[in-house]
Amino acid sequence: MDNKCPVCNMHVAEPKCHDHRGNEMHRYSCPRCGDYNIETDFEELELTHILNSDNKKIATLSHWIRTEHESNMKEQIYDRFFQKTITLDQELVENVIKTSPPSLVQQANNFVLWLGDKTSPSKEELVEGNEHQAITGSKTPEEFHFVLSHLSDDGGSCQTL
Repeated sequence: MDNKCPVCNMHVAEPKCHDHRGNEMHRYSCPRCGDYNIETDFEELELTHILNSDNKKIATLSHWIRTEHESNMKEQIYDRFFQKTITLDQELVENVIKTSPPSLVQQANNFVLWLGDKTSPSKEELVEGNEHQAITGSKTPEEFHFVLSHLSDDGGSCQTL
């Protein structure tokens, strides 16, 4: 079966069904967006309809989920017993997509801040286009490569996976 993330349409493993405090959820683990839940009352088809294949809405929501996911991962370092989950419902999604995706300058700042958190002079970090596209908030892979190329030392020839 071909499973796709209902937010960004990337291939994902089959979502897991679980009950969280009396609400049935589908749990997704997306390489671009990160880990999140969708309440079954708010079906994936409704989410797809709200996003309507609009790159701005998809980038905004994917960036928001990834930012929350990264924040949750960081918090778990300090308290291993803290299990915070991201749960999408219609109201949350509609509020998130009302905002604009980050500007090119904000995208560059997002990437530099993320890189500063993840690396050190002796540690390298592999840049993977899909995940980092969501971290920066880029609408398309081309926009992500544009931002990344302007941040690279050589001013333009930067490669990602």
